[in-house]
Amino acid sequence: DAAQLEAENKMWEAKEREQNRLNDARNFLMKQVLEGREEQIRRKEAREIDERKYFAEQAEFDKEKFLKDEEVEKKLLEDRKRVIQLQKEDLIQQIEEKRRLRKELKQEEYIQNKRIDAFEREHQKRLDQQAGKVVLNHPIKQCQWYN
Repeated sequence: DAAQLEAENKMWEAKEREQNRLNDARNFLMKQVLEGREEQIRRKEAREIDERKYFAEQAEFDKEKFLKDEEVEKKLLEDRKRVIQLQKEDLIQQIEEKRRLRKELKQEEYIQNKRIDAFEREHQKRLDQQAGKVVLNHPIKQCQWYN
């Protein structure tokens, strides 16, 4: 019985060693998997942090570019408005100048017509004075009816 007990103890010790070896191997593998998984998680978090940082920088860059482009567009629009306003003022000035010239020409024409009318009346008056009065009726005097 002692030999059998010793054989059983050896068998149990061998099974326990095998079980301990399997448990150690399993624990070693679980430890490696856990470390690998933790490393993946750390890399993923680092990658996400880098991506967030990159996207934040890109967003800031895009925002600055947008604001700069917006400022340039605003300046161009102000310049265009200024040019249009100057053109409008020039056009209004030209219209006023043409209106004034037309008015002056009309006034000059009116004065010229008045001068011509006055000159014609004066001329007619002189002609009337120089020509005298035309006598169309020459009555025969009573004593000279036989001539």
